[in-house]
Amino acid sequence: MREHFHPQIHAQLAHRLWDTAPAYITSTLDGHDFLSAAHDAANTAVELEIVMLVPRVSAPVGDPDNRTKTLIDGLTRPQTDQQMQGFTAPALGGPTLCLLDDDGLVQRLDLDVRPWFDPSALENEVLVLITATVVSSNRPGSHFSYLTQMLTS
Repeated sequence: MREHFHPQIHAQLAHRLWDTAPAYITSTLDGHDFLSAAHDAANTAVELEIVMLVPRVSAPVGDPDNRTKTLIDGLTRPQTDQQMQGFTAPALGGPTLCLLDDDGLVQRLDLDVRPWFDPSALENEVLVLITATVVSSNRPGSHFSYLTQMLTS
């Protein structure tokens, strides 16, 4: 899933992070570099607004919780070799851009689940729209002003 989020994050944040990213927000796992916009070391977190359209025939109770967890996992830097299974590095090289360094950096989450009335949608398909805002995590940190300047300029 990360390989699908990378181009979106790249289009929104790469011009602010790519060449000037400090080493403390870059992680390496299994020989691959990951750059996270929301990172404890930068004192940043994320607020997420998610609209999830699910086929009308599915949507059992509790299903949005599982789908939301899977979605947040896909937005988060892998933490273990097991999470690297099936990983594809960016075609143009460079680090894989992730929104979150850790899923605990989701500071606020709004989830709006609605039925999806597309008759061609498969039962296990979900259409998701995500708005992510990088914010201060309100934790003590000496690097926050530097990264905030990069993200807001």
